Amino acid sequence: MPQVGTSFTSMNYARRVFIHEEVSRVLSAHPGLRAVPESVPGKHSRHRRRKVVISLEGHIPTMQGGLVCDVPVLVRLAPDHPESAPECFVEGRSCDELERVHIPYLTNWQHKPSCARTLSVGHLRMRSMVLQI
Repeated sequence: MPQVGTSFTSMNYARRVFIHEEVSRVLSAHPGLRAVPESVPGKHSRHRRRKVVISLEGHIPTMQGGLVCDVPVLVRLAPDHPESAPECFVEGRSCDELERVHIPYLTNWQHKPSCARTLSVGHLRMRSMVLQI
């Protein structure tokens, strides 16, 4: 089984043994991930107290159109895990420095203006199609 690391034992999870076993299972199932300690603000940010949590970062393979693609992810286990769900972040391949995602086929997007009449006619057509089914 992969080692989670000695830094994991110093973290203040209430169910440390359970989380260690759970993280070890995930790491053995997904060799593209690694466990890293991460410092995050506590729930009560006015105290400015930071907590060290375990994060899993790396790549998870997924099938897309018959090809295997590695999706870059970060999964962060909250200090009160498993009572609260993990946070999962997927890194976009086309992100700028402001974390805006740029989708190539939408770069030349042009909004076509519509009026209330065409919207209502389209809505009525859709309703009649639904009623026929």
